[in-house]
Amino acid sequence: MMLRPKFSLAVAVLLASGMAYYYFALLIPQVRAVHASHQLAGGFYYGGDLYPIWFTAHELVFHHRNPYTNEMTRDIQTGLFGRTLDPRRPGDPPEHFRAFSYPLYTDVIEAPLTWLSFRQVQFALAFASPLLVAAGVWLWLLAFDLHAGAASTTAVLLLTLTSYAVLEALFAQQPAIIVGVSLAAMAASLKRERYLLAGVFLALSAIKPQLMLLLAIWLLLWAVSEWGRRKTLIFGFVLTLALLLGASELVLPGWFADWRAALVEYRHYTEPPLVQFVLGKWLGGMVEVVLLALCTGVCWRTRHAAVMSLEFALTLSLALAVTIVTLPTGGAVYDHILLLPAILWLYSNRDLILRASRTLRLFVVLGLIVLSWQWIAACAVDIVVWLMPAWRSAAELLLFPLRTAAPLPFAVLAALVYFAIGTRREHAPEPAMQRSPVPA
Repeated sequence: MMLRPKFSLAVAVLLASGMAYYYFALLIPQVRAVHASHQLAGGFYYGGDLYPIWFTAHELVFHHRNPYTNEMTRDIQTGLFGRTLDPRRPGDPPEHFRAFSYPLYTDVIEAPLTWLSFRQVQFALAFASPLLVAAGVWLWLLAFDLHAGAASTTAVLLLTLTSYAVLEALFAQQPAIIVGVSLAAMAASLKRERYLLAGVFLALSAIKPQLMLLLAIWLLLWAVSEWGRRKTLIFGFVLTLALLLGASELVLPGWFADWRAALVEYRHYTEPPLVQFVLGKWLGGMVEVVLLALCTGVCWRTRHAAVMSLEFALTLSLALAVTIVTLPTGGAVYDHILLLPAILWLYSNRDLILRASRTLRLFVVLGLIVLSWQWIAACAVDIVVWLMPAWRSAAELLLFPLRTAAPLPFAVLAALVYFAIGTRREHAPEPAMQRSPVPA
């Protein structure tokens, strides 16, 4: 019995090493070469998603500049690409690409970093960001009451850190990392019924409002439904968010209108939500409405669920999975870091899956194939490149491990939806942790 966790850890080390080599030694250099061919490699590449936040916060603190102006956008582009963008130039992104599109309180939260140069920030976060991701995994394990040995936990951490979504987030220094660890801390706080602290962490995750909106609406409904015991969740959320909004208005009066205009412009040069990106505008739009309606129904039914019961954890995971396919831009693979609770929830209920219908087992098997594809295919690409170095720059080969990046959220969501609409109370086995049956 002791060999199984050790064997799993050995396999995880092998897969993680292969994925890391593929990403940093093969994929990133090739992408960098493509940018250089378009003369877009003259600025900061590593940490490119954090740079607009750091730069606008620095300019706001030290020079009182408005982050949402066109002049600021051009300065951001110069820092990232070495020059401003020209949409008339072949290969250039749209004119407003990389404009600051976060709420101003993101700059307020990031203000302490402005006393460091961006090079220093890059160096510090190269160590801090993986630790934050690891902390998020540990907090989700605590929230879902998953107790694993050291070998199994290490394997989970390695595979999480080397998943394509997390590698993208780490390399870009994406704020999605902060959102992920904040939501994990919120869930762990709820597990211990520390509602005030959970509300604070929920508010901090609003630096990317599109990632926490559905979950926040349901949690506020859930708290209102048991007002006497859960009201401090609302107090913590409202007070923290009010503090952030108040500080932002104090620093830059009228910023909200500028932010809203930036969001409208942002939608013009980014991909649509994932479901529309994959299925097209009309079919994707209809599926989006169905998913949001389904999520709304499940949230309403579970508004009285016990904290971190089976149905509570399912609704939390479902809200985040539906969010991934319906709200953020379809190209934001790094946001898929929020699929982690759904994957852990499915794993924690593997006994229920094994007793379920063939349809659900098929969904789960397909999901496992889609999930594991990235590591297995990356290792295969490493071997091919080692045997045939001339293929090192072949785009078709390098993109091979990324073919399941878009299907993965749908595969995970399909299994969650099956549980949400197809599992009956009388068929649910007695769980080890504080589980109550999933709504029919």
